[in-house]
Amino acid sequence: MLRLIILAVLAAHASGCASDVSPLRAVYGQVSPQQTPVTAPDFVANSRKPEGDFLPVGVSAPMRTVRPKSSEGTKALAVELEGARGANEAKGRAAQSAARSAASPSKPNPAPQ
Repeated sequence: MLRLIILAVLAAHASGCASDVSPLRAVYGQVSPQQTPVTAPDFVANSRKPEGDFLPVGVSAPMRTVRPKSSEGTKALAVELEGARGANEAKGRAAQSAARSAASPSKPNPAPQ
């Protein structure tokens, strides 16, 4: 019997975490009738589009205005990106050699006599 009571309390507690099916939410609504619905602030309400951002079910998305690159444009982009990669690798090698020279151990100061 005690196990059944503990199980019921745990189930009520766990269902309190689910906001849409919580029996505790219904009880709270009956106890506190002064609860008023929260409205969105003006800047939020004014920034939303009246038609909404979501497409209804069964409606296709509109065609995109941007066309894909041609094969020549794709090849030119690949050459440009390869050149940028080479420049970045050269900068990396230069920075690595500068770091090695800066990290080389220096001679310790002689002990004062």
